[in-house]
Amino acid sequence: MQLIRQYNIDLLFHITKLSNLRRILEYGLLSHKKAHNKINKHIFDLNVSDISDAEVQEIRKDKLLNRKSLHEYVCLYLNPRNPMLFKRRQWQDELIILGIDSELLLAEGVYFSDGNAAAYNTEFYNDLESLALIDWQILLNDTWSDPPDAKRIKCAEVLIPFTVPKEKIKEIFCYNTKQVQIIGKILEELNETESILLKIKEDLFF
Repeated sequence: MQLIRQYNIDLLFHITKLSNLRRILEYGLLSHKKAHNKINKHIFDLNVSDISDAEVQEIRKDKLLNRKSLHEYVCLYLNPRNPMLFKRRQWQDELIILGIDSELLLAEGVYFSDGNAAAYNTEFYNDLESLALIDWQILLNDTWSDPPDAKRIKCAEVLIPFTVPKEKIKEIFCYNTKQVQIIGKILEELNETESILLKIKEDLFF
């Protein structure tokens, strides 16, 4: 935990649509493969609204990390205010950001990257000492116009195999009061009002 604190990694982040929240709070965050599996969709009544880029997902499907496809990992970000979120800014009123317990970095089988996992030149690590190899100045910068590789670096990921348990969701960040009302009702219905903090955080969005 000392290294996690050293780099001020208080939370990890997952960007999703508000329409997915109830199922996430019931079953946890599922990898792309689990969430889109036809059997799981039937058993758990999953109707996943996917915000990802289809072309990028084709790359991730075929890219292996520790003999698993990237589709077998849950993708979390070290900084959610990144090019992915910017690209989906037209959906801003529909998007939420989940704050995930950063202790997951200590879990078995977890990797982190120095940039977008789909990029050909991204490196992956599974020891916390290698957090030093991430360009934190670029990662935490407000923009990504310079240097040319900044866009990739801003999307540095933490990759959790298969599932993130719902208990690891600590905070929900949203853009406006309308979202707060909807999310608050969901948290009440699922008895999660005390375990998960709900915040309007406009500066996380675009």
